[in-house]
Amino acid sequence: MNADWTTTRKIVCLNDSGERVLVFRQHSPGIRNIRLSRYVLGNGAPVEVVADSRFCVVESRIVLRPMNV
Repeated sequence: MNADWTTTRKIVCLNDSGERVLVFRQHSPGIRNIRLSRYVLGNGAPVEVVADSRFCVVESRIVLRPMNV
């Protein structure tokens, strides 16, 4: 996989404790210039998009709510 990820959006979220957490949307050219995208935390931990425009940290299953939704 291509390691050249570019941050295209920073999303401020709240966890269940009310702490702010940044989720980064990133893009990469991928293979044969097919654009790939992913969501990660600042430490590189993968994040999934779940129902109601929320995010879920893959390893811990912590749900994050965007602040402006």
